[in-house]
Amino acid sequence: TKMLKGLTMQSNEKEQKGRQDRLAAMQDQLDELRKVKVLKISKMEREGTVYGLLDSGATHPMRAARPGEDLSMCENVRVTLADGHQVDMVMTPKGIMVIEDGNVEPIVPMSMLAGELGYVITWKEGSMKVEHPKKGALKVVMRNGCPQIPKKKALQLIQELEEGKRMKKERG
Repeated sequence: TKMLKGLTMQSNEKEQKGRQDRLAAMQDQLDELRKVKVLKISKMEREGTVYGLLDSGATHPMRAARPGEDLSMCENVRVTLADGHQVDMVMTPKGIMVIEDGNVEPIVPMSMLAGELGYVITWKEGSMKVEHPKKGALKVVMRNGCPQIPKKKALQLIQELEEGKRMKKERG
């Protein structure tokens, strides 16, 4: 009986050591994944032009704060990025994410572009077309598989979304 208990204890100790080694390896991998930033807020430039991102995964538009804009009426919110990392941001009463860094490039959610703004999006063979029935096509460039439009146009689209939300709230 003592021998069996001894063997069982040795076996259990080896299993626990193996589990601990596997857990440590998995924790190391998890730590490395946490270091990876899926959403990198930086300038997107191509041939001297600054761009904004058309994002299929975004739930809210994002832009830089406007000069002199009063952000005191904005809500502080915790945002979960695509990698699961959480950051604190500011959101206007109209649901627009605002970053105080004026160099941040805007993000336009594709769902709002196609839904609220009425654009038709087609994605075929690595290229994307974005057209509005009355306003015509947007100039979309693909960079690392991400669709981008000129920053000025992205900001105009976000402004349209803000105005549209205001009109909806005023109507009812």
